[in-house]
Amino acid sequence: MPEIWGKSTAAYGRYYRLLYEAKPVTCAVKGTVFDALPVPAAVVLDLFCLAEFRITQGISGSTVPVLTWMSGGVSTFIRFFGDDTIGGLGEFESRAAAEATLTGVTTSEAGLKILFEGEGKLLKIPGLPAMYDYEFCPQKPATTSPVFKILAASAKFLKEAQGIIAASPYALEEVSIDAAKSFWGNLEKEMYVVGPLLAPSPAFDATVSKSHGEIEIFLDDKLRRFGGKSISFGTAFWPTAPDYVEEVIDALLEKQFPFIFAYASPAATLSDKLVAKVNSSGVGLLSKWAPQPYILSHQATGWFLSHGGNGSIVESLSNAIPLVIWPFNADQPAAAAHLTENLKVSFELIEIRTGESGLKPLYRLGRAPKGTREAVGIEIREVIDACRGPKGVELRKNAEAVQAKLSNAWKEDGIAARDLRAFLDTYSGRD
Repeated sequence: MPEIWGKSTAAYGRYYRLLYEAKPVTCAVKGTVFDALPVPAAVVLDLFCLAEFRITQGISGSTVPVLTWMSGGVSTFIRFFGDDTIGGLGEFESRAAAEATLTGVTTSEAGLKILFEGEGKLLKIPGLPAMYDYEFCPQKPATTSPVFKILAASAKFLKEAQGIIAASPYALEEVSIDAAKSFWGNLEKEMYVVGPLLAPSPAFDATVSKSHGEIEIFLDDKLRRFGGKSISFGTAFWPTAPDYVEEVIDALLEKQFPFIFAYASPAATLSDKLVAKVNSSGVGLLSKWAPQPYILSHQATGWFLSHGGNGSIVESLSNAIPLVIWPFNADQPAAAAHLTENLKVSFELIEIRTGESGLKPLYRLGRAPKGTREAVGIEIREVIDACRGPKGVELRKNAEAVQAKLSNAWKEDGIAARDLRAFLDTYSGRD
């Protein structure tokens, strides 16, 4: 990802200048010429794009306002960028620098310790159950090196940006969004909430790829054989404890709970023995890539085993599919707690936690994970049984209620439609 970002940043200045000067733009790959557009009325950049923000300032100065785009959960946005009055890290880079001076480590090392180990502080972030700070790192991280630099750069961008556009839906995070709007509003930064952002219901096209065709056949077969309510696993992350993955798959096979296991992460590894076991089972399908919206909209799918990223949550609940969440980092731990304890549309896997922070006690449970494959096996089997029982019925009804709220966001008087109109009125003066 950093390599991709670097290429994007290198190309950005040239193309933004052409846009700002209202000149045609030529595609560097296909040579397609796109006609000139009016000078931008505003620029919206991802929260991670401090470098692009500086380039924009260098070309258009203050004549074109710049807003930051926030794609993840708002509760975690509060955690990373709010102050300590609402459970945030505050001046994170300054805190890390002060800690570095006291301990003799680098500022980056001090910052990473604050992020990934925490201080045992109880956080009461609006909209979330009370959580210890270390609960935001439930898995031993595969790498931490770029995280401090990215977070510090994002904080600088946010401080200078003129506004915030949030993709998280109000239907999911009402309390957190209200708190965030108030907090940044007091800093003269308007927040516009434009979620959910969903494509129309996906039409299946088996000609797109061979994997598409295999998945369509698999899902149709499982619908005939098992009815609905099977499970789909999809994640861009990969567990640092591969034996936990094997245990979960073993449980799904044992319980005859049909599943598609997508393992797109470059870090993903599956043993030949496990692959052979799944392929011969008639219950599971392994795929390096899977069309997630299509799978979630299929009648055979009843549950989504996910790391709990904001986009996956929205896609799942927009189809009234409850979740089983295996959180890693970023906004996922907060989402897992919120969806399980507040919205009650998910089960959260606890025993899959790893690393020093992951094996500490969770405040809301009053206990720590055991840190063993045996405990993972017991938990996932209990969750599968619960999916098929009264608790599963309850979570599905709650997911249906959230689905209805999500569908209201883009009606004429819906909050997403209203906020988008407010953004357009403010920055372009036209609908």
